[in-house]
Parts: sequence; structure tokens; C-alpha cells
Amino acid sequence: WTLGGGVAFTPKPNIEVRLAGAVGVLTSGHSGALAGENGYVAGTDVSYDFGNDLVTAISGGLKIKF
Repeated sequence: WTLGGGVAFTPKPNIEVRLAGAVGVLTSGHSGALAGENGYVAGTDVSYDFGNDLVTAISGGLKIKF
């Protein structure tokens, strides 16, 4: 799940400031062997578990018009 947003502010007609950000959650899980309908087993070479992670991002910009 990820949620992002941003704002733009124009203090003067020729200047614009932009700020944006995002935050997200990567949920835990497991990867390993999986048996198909025809009996074929895939993913037997490796198996691992992974936990929850939080991801964040921030961005900014300034535009000056001449």
C-alpha cells in the first residue's frame, strides 16, 4: 500500500514552490515451493521469509519564470 500527495504554492506570479511526499507499507510474507495443477513443483531452489517494511519519499522543486 502506498499513499502520496503534493502541493504547489505560488507566492509571486513568477515563482512556484512544489512539495510532495509518499509513504507506504510493504507487508510480510514467504516465498518458496509452489505446486501447480499438473503436479509440477516450482521454486524448490530457494525459500525465504520477509518482514514488514515502511517506505517513504519526499520531493521538492522551485520554478522561477523570467
